[in-house]
Amino acid sequence: MPGGARVEIRVRGRVPAAAAAPWGMDAAPAPRQTVLRGPVADRSALHGVLERMRADGLEVVDVRPVPAPRAASHHPRRVSAAHPGP
Repeated sequence: MPGGARVEIRVRGRVPAAAAAPWGMDAAPAPRQTVLRGPVADRSALHGVLERMRADGLEVVDVRPVPAPRAASHHPRRVSAAHPGP
């Protein structure tokens, strides 16, 4: 997690968006869970967020990194004299 990353944390039950804000997370409901997503600076920061959640009485079910969006690759189309492009 060098340089920071986005994580997804699933907790049992419902968490209002306003309650997730102090942790720097966005909240989205899922069946019987809430999915929290947001940035963490490093592993230590992630553990701090998890400890605050547990201290607030939440049961953490799953934690996983959110893959960074892929950069759109731009490869110019090659055109040869033998096979001109469209």
